[in-house]
Amino acid sequence: LTALGAATTPTGDLVYQQPSAPPPVAPRPEAATPPPAKPPAPPAWLQRPIAPTTSGLTLTTEPTAPLTWADLDADPRRFARGRLVHALLQHSALAEATLSPASLSTWAAALMPLLGTPLAATDQAWAVQQAWAVWQHHPQLWGPNTLAEVNLAYTPAGANQATIYRLDRVLLQPDGVWIIDFKANFPVPSTIPTAYLDQLSRYRAAAQASWPGRPIHTALLWTAAPTPLLQPVAEA
Repeated sequence: LTALGAATTPTGDLVYQQPSAPPPVAPRPEAATPPPAKPPAPPAWLQRPIAPTTSGLTLTTEPTAPLTWADLDADPRRFARGRLVHALLQHSALAEATLSPASLSTWAAALMPLLGTPLAATDQAWAVQQAWAVWQHHPQLWGPNTLAEVNLAYTPAGANQATIYRLDRVLLQPDGVWIIDFKANFPVPSTIPTAYLDQLSRYRAAAQASWPGRPIHTALLWTAAPTPLLQPVAEA
């Protein structure tokens, strides 16, 4: 995309400078737009109770207390571990039928060369533990009516450049479209940072343009909480 004039912003989004607008064209009469189809009913597994794990996956090399920002500042591995957790959540749906701590460990070993930063086996096991906990506590984020790594291009009104946003997870539910943003290996803050609120606001605008007429909801998924926390974030 950079060869076509796209540039990367400090937040990692792609921005494409559009050429000068062509002369206006008289609109053509269009047929009446049919009403949107009724959204599908939620899948049965959405109400399915979560079976407790019997994997016996335990770690004695990591503290059991919730992460703090001080912990992250003192840990040079934090970004690499967060990227691995994120990658496991991104790709684990491909093995949904056979997902287990063991299969996630296999995925972790396969993904490590792609992430660029080597991690010790204990760090990989710690990332697997986080990803497995998310899968166990929030299975509704996978399966039917969900989308992974969704790219949306959006041009705000009056702007001449489009931005491509990548949404971690999208759920198409009867109450609207849910956008889930993963915050992997970060502690849960007492107040959501403004940067995250602005990020979700941009995601809502892009999603509204892609799913017009549907309510758009956003939530943050904190993987490093004692129990993975799915935190809805209302529009300001």
